[in-house]
Amino acid sequence: MTYTAPGSPQMPPPEITLTYCDNHDLVSVEMLMQYMNRYLYIWPYEDEGFWFYPTSLEGNYLQGYAWADGDWKYDQLTWRQIDSFF
Repeated sequence: MTYTAPGSPQMPPPEITLTYCDNHDLVSVEMLMQYMNRYLYIWPYEDEGFWFYPTSLEGNYLQGYAWADGDWKYDQLTWRQIDSFF
């Protein structure tokens, strides 16, 4: 299953940092497809949470833009690296 959308977001994410919430028993491709081109707060298994704007889901890779140092930067991660998201 492949989904691709153009471009990075034109605005910054919300100005809040969310605290961890375990709102998903299992992250799946089907769940992530519903959130393309929307701001997501992602908690990876082995890192701090961050804002992410997904634009593409190809195979095991979620591609898009991560908010870091006051700007959107292109990034990709495998959906299996995601512990939870909101």
